[in-house]
Amino acid sequence: MRRRIAIVEDDAVIRANYADVLGRHGYEVAAFADRATALAALHHGAGITSLVLEGGAALHRAALDAGVVDAVHLYITPTRIGPLGVNWIGERRLAWDGLKDRRSRWLGADILVEGRVEHVHRTH
Repeated sequence: MRRRIAIVEDDAVIRANYADVLGRHGYEVAAFADRATALAALHHGAGITSLVLEGGAALHRAALDAGVVDAVHLYITPTRIGPLGVNWIGERRLAWDGLKDRRSRWLGADILVEGRVEHVHRTH
C-alpha cells in the first residue's frame, strides 16, 4: 500500500514539482492550492497519513485549531525574521505541557522541540 501525503502550495508550478518528486518516490500525493481546501479534505477522511506544514503562523494556527496536528517539530532560532520577529502562534499559545513525549535537542545555534499533540475534544 502506497503511503499518502498531502502538500499545500499556492504556486502551481512548485506544487506540480513537489507532487512529481514525491510520486517518483512512491507516495500517492494529494496536492492542494490553499489551506482551506487541504483542511477540508483532512476533515473528510482523505486518507492522508502524513502532512508536513511549511509556512507561516496563520497556517500553523489553522491546523492546530482544526485538530489535525498530531506531532510538532518546532525549530527555535535566535535569528529574528523581520524588524519585530514573528509571533508564531498568535495570541493563543501551544502550551508545552500539551505536548506528550516532549523532547528537545540543540542543532547548532537552534533548538529542536518535538512532541505529540494531546488533542482536547471540544463540544459545540
